[in-house]
Amino acid sequence: MRFVHSGFLGDDWESEYEALSEGDAMYLNQLAQYVRSFRGRAVATIEHFQPDLPDREAAMAILRGAMGLGDGVAVGDAVRLEPTGLGPLDGTVDYVSKTIIGVRTDDALYRFAFIPMGGGIYLGHHIYRDDVDVPAVTSAWAAWLGRAVARAYVGSRGLGSDTISGERRPADQASVVVKVPPGPRILVLGLGPIRPVAATCSSHEPVDPLVSPQPGLYGC
Repeated sequence: MRFVHSGFLGDDWESEYEALSEGDAMYLNQLAQYVRSFRGRAVATIEHFQPDLPDREAAMAILRGAMGLGDGVAVGDAVRLEPTGLGPLDGTVDYVSKTIIGVRTDDALYRFAFIPMGGGIYLGHHIYRDDVDVPAVTSAWAAWLGRAVARAYVGSRGLGSDTISGERRPADQASVVVKVPPGPRILVLGLGPIRPVAATCSSHEPVDPLVSPQPGLYGC
């Protein structure tokens, strides 16, 4: 198969060229995986982009940490992914490059990538089933990524990872909450872009993130 690109989509052609040089190889690999293992199946596409993460190494470290992988991640490594509400997903790393980690399960190909254009993390998953609730699954993955970013955020500031809670909301509003000790003050990280906002909780009791009348106030 011969694959040709002509022209550029925007002004940042250098970043675009870098992204395409990485992404094209991955998509050709994914096409081969599809033909070999999933041909003819129904497919649901899950996409989510988290902007404002311009540093490639930092972004990839966030992904490796969330996936329980070390710096030397390699094809064949076992992975367990646990997005809230989806249950554990056991798979194997099937693709690795400097900006992409791919995971294959029995019924899906999961792709986690750093995108230099705009600077951010892209989740591009193909689930080969006909019963996928795309909005709900997208929301779950957005929350998963939100927690990963928050974990890196609080880790760089010396806060414990147990201060992080996730919240499932529409994918474009996914957020996480970080409780800042010792008082009832929290940081609400509205992901995309990340702008920490101080807020005061009305109660010291935990709030169920799925039914909270005050979105964002969780884990107070």
